[in-house]
Amino acid sequence: MGIVKRSVGGWVIVTVFALLFADDVWEALGNFIGINYQRLALGLDLTGWGWAFLLFGIFVPVILFFLVLFVTRKMPAWRSLPVFIVAVMISAVIALDITLAVPYTLILG
Repeated sequence: MGIVKRSVGGWVIVTVFALLFADDVWEALGNFIGINYQRLALGLDLTGWGWAFLLFGIFVPVILFFLVLFVTRKMPAWRSLPVFIVAVMISAVIALDITLAVPYTLILG
């Protein structure tokens, strides 16, 4: 398998969206560390669902980025841009759902 040939615009798009996905991972790691501090302060444990949701929040942006990178590897820059935008939106919705929609009683036990 050879190196994918992208235009300069394509590499700019990949770089910008790599930073956006890295920000989502950083946010998920912050949530993981913050919830661990909360559970230690309260003397509680993470439930199985808590581990699953927090790890899901960390790994989904990474998986989405590499999936989109694979899918758009032969597309021109103008066609890959909407795919990257949708993937970042999906990653943001998942992060928001984990933060707001999952009750703490399901995460901390």
